[in-house]
Amino acid sequence: MSEVRGNEHAEPLQEVLSRWGTDAREGLSSTEVKRRAEIYGGNVLERPPEPGLLRRFMAQFSDFLVIILILAALVSGLLGETLDAAVISIIVLLNAVIGLIQEGKAEQALKSLEKLSAPNARVLRHGVPAVIPASEVVPGDIILLEAGDRIPADVRLIETHTFRCDESALTGESVPVDKDASVVLPVEADLAERRNMAYAGTVVTQGRARGVVVATGMRTEVGKIAGALKSVVREKTPLQKSLTTLGKVLGIIVLAISFGIFVLGIARGERPLDMFLVAVSLAVAAIPEGLPAVVTVVLAIGIKKMAAQNAIVKKLPAVETLGSTTVICSDKTGTITQNEMTVVAAYAGGKFFYKENIPEEILGRFQAEGFAEPDPFPGSLPLTVPGVTFGTGEMGSSADPPVPAIPSRAEQDLSFTLFGAALASDAVILDSGTQVSGNSVNATPNNGYHNRSKDTIHKDIIGDPTEVALVAAALEAGFNKSKLEKRFPRVGEIPFDSVRKRMTTVHSLPGGRHLILVKGAPEMVLASCLYNHETFQAFNRANLIMAEHGLRVIAVAYRILGALPDRISEDLETDLVPTGLLGMIDPPRPGVAEAVARCKEAGIMPIMITGDNPVTALAIARMVGIAGQNDRCMSGQELASIDTEALASKVKEIRVYGRVSPDHKVKIVDAFKIRGEVVAMTGDGVNDAPALKRADIGVSMGITGTDVAKEAADMVLADDNFATIVTAVAEGRTIYSNIAKFVVYLLSCNMGEIVAVTGSMLMRLPLILQPVQILWLNLVTDGFPALALGFEPGEPDAMKRPPRPPSEPLLTGRRWSTILIQAFLIGAATVGVFLHGMRAGSDGDYSRTLAFVTLGFAELLRAFTARSETKSVFSTGLFRNTFMNAGVLISFALILLVVEVPVLSAVFSTVNLSARDWGVAFLYGLIPATGNEIAKFIRRRRETIS
Repeated sequence: MSEVRGNEHAEPLQEVLSRWGTDAREGLSSTEVKRRAEIYGGNVLERPPEPGLLRRFMAQFSDFLVIILILAALVSGLLGETLDAAVISIIVLLNAVIGLIQEGKAEQALKSLEKLSAPNARVLRHGVPAVIPASEVVPGDIILLEAGDRIPADVRLIETHTFRCDESALTGESVPVDKDASVVLPVEADLAERRNMAYAGTVVTQGRARGVVVATGMRTEVGKIAGALKSVVREKTPLQKSLTTLGKVLGIIVLAISFGIFVLGIARGERPLDMFLVAVSLAVAAIPEGLPAVVTVVLAIGIKKMAAQNAIVKKLPAVETLGSTTVICSDKTGTITQNEMTVVAAYAGGKFFYKENIPEEILGRFQAEGFAEPDPFPGSLPLTVPGVTFGTGEMGSSADPPVPAIPSRAEQDLSFTLFGAALASDAVILDSGTQVSGNSVNATPNNGYHNRSKDTIHKDIIGDPTEVALVAAALEAGFNKSKLEKRFPRVGEIPFDSVRKRMTTVHSLPGGRHLILVKGAPEMVLASCLYNHETFQAFNRANLIMAEHGLRVIAVAYRILGALPDRISEDLETDLVPTGLLGMIDPPRPGVAEAVARCKEAGIMPIMITGDNPVTALAIARMVGIAGQNDRCMSGQELASIDTEALASKVKEIRVYGRVSPDHKVKIVDAFKIRGEVVAMTGDGVNDAPALKRADIGVSMGITGTDVAKEAADMVLADDNFATIVTAVAEGRTIYSNIAKFVVYLLSCNMGEIVAVTGSMLMRLPLILQPVQILWLNLVTDGFPALALGFEPGEPDAMKRPPRPPSEPLLTGRRWSTILIQAFLIGAATVGVFLHGMRAGSDGDYSRTLAFVTLGFAELLRAFTARSETKSVFSTGLFRNTFMNAGVLISFALILLVVEVPVLSAVFSTVNLSARDWGVAFLYGLIPATGNEIAKFIRRRRETIS
């Protein structure tokens, strides 16, 4: 182990490994990792220091109106009104404390979300691949890289396979750079020329590689320039921006009203200081300057709740968009289905083979199509590879296998099909000594797709789920991939990608010959094969039968060459011999059919987009309810043949897209957007990033998703489940609805205070409320009850309503009418009880106390009716929201204290009230709540009639 040098590109590989004290095949031990973490620290870039507690606290006093209020307290103190000055100061401090606490909660929630969406890395620990947080990578770690990964540290490459990196973020090079682990470069080589290195922050665009970490954190190349990097700026959501604008507009209006009240009071002979304090207090209470901040709290806490349900929302604006989603475009594999592939059928040698868990209708279909009677999969199979003699146990079995005839172009052999499928895969058997028995091996994803056999739980296979199923099927037939690879070492490969839809591997044979193995989509592989018309028709019919019944079909072919060309290219994928077809099934996830039905009920159109065969895709779509019997599937070829405008005219009638490339996803999104739809699009690969960015909601897979896809997405599914998307949409609707309830409630209460004060002044009544009383009510109602509305449980019919139009403002005409009507009723109830107190012949303090308590009751009772915009307060469960119950009780207690506690009543200019007085205030306070319930009842009746 050594210090970071930065010249590893100029050193022989063995020297680098030796200096870092690591083994290229084993990696580091847990003890060594811990020791190095203590020496080098975490693999993170230093962030700019965050403002301290004192600075954040002082920022609470930067608002213009709060500054005016502080000046008013100072003026009051200088004029000898020490009590008023003290009370105003205390209330201002309490407001600042509450604001600081709310900001702290929002920051903590957002930080926890950042941790949830942090990137991972694959490393070797004790010789076993492990997925760890990228922040835990240490120098000397052996790291595994593949297409789509964002490289977490500076790496000296050990081996590369068609490996390319996008280094534009670091070097400005716009074209991906080819990497070669075998070269040793001059010390003076520029960063962009170091082909044997991969650097932190860059992206793997093709191939795979293995390397040793030589620098982490601030010691990486990107860390060296970290001082020039800007800290992340969290963008405001459209809702926050609109509320900020609303606050400014209302602020101007309220300031004008407050000034008018001040002038009116002076004209009536009131003390200028009293009227100044009333005007300022009313402005502070009425202007919703804290709305954007409180909305941030509600959004952040709501997002944290969504994260607990496996939907990690990375960007606050996404929550607003979720509620407007009209189309969900979802991948099939692993999202709609379980990603637990099992080989259940095969076609080889002109014959059909099956396993016990195959859908029964396929067997009858094969016989109806004229194929020979299907046979069960054999327990073990013999194998001959031209020019190769096997020794005892070389294929994984305990004895020499029987030697059948060499597979010919006329007799495609099941054993050779399984052999070829296993070797042309990257899946790895971790424990090559364990045997698998039985006919049921499922690929269950678990931190790198660990596959645990139902019959032998000690067996682990890691890799892509499809390849895991292929390797497991071969193992059942007696072909252990780990042992076969020692006899047939891989000397070259052409990786799978979503355009070619196939993978090719090259293996050494005795006598200088080479075995070319190709596996992939049948239409792509078979198109490169040589065979007669009859064989071609038989393969196509077998493929169609399996695909029509929901099986994913993989074709396997081979070719034997002498010397290899200088460059491994797609020219090797010609003149192939087809060996057979393997059919596997990936059953739908539990709950997906219900989620699809829920989507449709909510006015959301679910769409399936997959790289699978269109017929296979349509079969699965019908199983979960996305497609009906009369719906059709559009293929990638069809998509490529029409323009976006033409697709837009058809897109509403198409529910399934098969054999789709990432570029096609962008076209589908654009077609829906032309029609004004709000689109959620899922993706997991590097090439999916453009579609994820183009969609209104980009959704990346948390398990199978690449780092690039996760970064481009607005939301990450921790469980890769379609049902989670629907849950997130429902939660997004609830959050948005709660924000609307909160804003309507707060504005109606604030405007109610304006109506009460302005109305009393116009009626030439005495001062209806003292400044400290206004401020206290503002503190009480803006706090607990209003925030509790943000925690209101979702309404049962939230997913039975159509999506909200994205252009619809938060404050619709209906909501503005609610605000104005409630403000009038709150003001009228307050003025009415004030007149009641005056008729009793008591002094002004008694009437003001009644008005103060009534206004408090009106706003607290109004909170209960604000919990639903349509339903009765009794049908929603009067005490269902425990936060609301607690908030109202605390607020009522605070009102009770300033009335009944002698010390506080003197401060707030209140008098003790009798039980009858409290009853009168409660009844007047019920008027706004009752009015709101009547309005909702009338609205429900109208909707029922219409």
